[in-house]
Amino acid sequence: MMKNNKNDFHKQLIDYFNSELNINIENVTYNDIYEVCTAFDNGEPDAIFIISVLIICELLPVDKVSKALKTIIEKGDALEWLAKIADDGHMAARVFLNNYYAKATEMHNTQSTQYENYSGPLVDFGGEKITINRKGSLTPIDAELIYFNEKNTLKLSVNLFFIYSDSINNREAFENSVIEGIKSWEGYYLVFGGQKINVELNITKCYSRPIDSVYVFPVTPSLKASINKRHKGNNNASVFIKENRSFAISGLLKWTVYSRKLIYIVSNKENFTDYEEISASAKHEFGHILGLGDLYFSEKDGLFGVGVGSFPELDNYNNGYRHYDLVMCNNHGKISNNDIEMIILAFRDNKCQLYQKRKRKDKISNALGNGN
Repeated sequence: MMKNNKNDFHKQLIDYFNSELNINIENVTYNDIYEVCTAFDNGEPDAIFIISVLIICELLPVDKVSKALKTIIEKGDALEWLAKIADDGHMAARVFLNNYYAKATEMHNTQSTQYENYSGPLVDFGGEKITINRKGSLTPIDAELIYFNEKNTLKLSVNLFFIYSDSINNREAFENSVIEGIKSWEGYYLVFGGQKINVELNITKCYSRPIDSVYVFPVTPSLKASINKRHKGNNNASVFIKENRSFAISGLLKWTVYSRKLIYIVSNKENFTDYEEISASAKHEFGHILGLGDLYFSEKDGLFGVGVGSFPELDNYNNGYRHYDLVMCNNHGKISNNDIEMIILAFRDNKCQLYQKRKRKDKISNALGNGN
């Protein structure tokens, strides 16, 4: 981080921007970091430029800025600040962004093909072999990574336990829609530098396995009343119900391989006949069951989204601001190579993989920013 000494701060700032970025800021005369921050708060373009670049280049820790602004700031915020002043004619911001995106694209292309010619058991970005063997009555989802006949396969097995508090129009059609959404996670993907992997899902419906199952609840009127009565509006579940949103619960405190896993499906039709929406909701919620955090922006949920440019592998899916055509942002969105990387890490490390922080101590997934 830049020093706060008034005697040398200005020279350090000029030297850094000249030598490292080839950008001349000699006409900028802030004497210390506090002056820059004050000018930043006042909306001065030069100060916005300096603070943004220091954050992006990791010379000014985002945690310190987050603490000062009392909100969580990510690198994507700084990129958006730069984009705004660049659009308003700030030439140094335009130069920096052009160079930044060119380098980011080059690095992404290199990382995403790092292991494309590699043949062998799946390895992570550091070349370490990945081992997954999560099976048993205490794991609601069994996961096994297999290398056979020169092919890597991630085998996921789940028993669905459907629970009804009221009758619905067609249970079989409802259950098939949920299964269809979950099955959409199957397929071939490129992960960890271009390695091929096939994801297979074995889905059963056996009601003699009350522990070793993922529970699925259609949120019928009586279940809504029960949730609202039990939590009296002070719980995320009752908030989701009030807003007519499907949701998943994976453990009381945090997701682990062993935590109990429940999916609640809310329907826009009284008798649960909007099967396409049910399937899309199940696809998104099953992502949570597999250990993925949300990607969308929702300030009321404590989610501030992921800014464009934060992770190059996400940029092709960006729909503007912090919206992405990806399943953990949009129920109907695509499942990406990156989602599968994160699921593999979740089951390997027994830890939920996050796109964004909800609390300051949260850690973003190591899969982000590394390639596929």
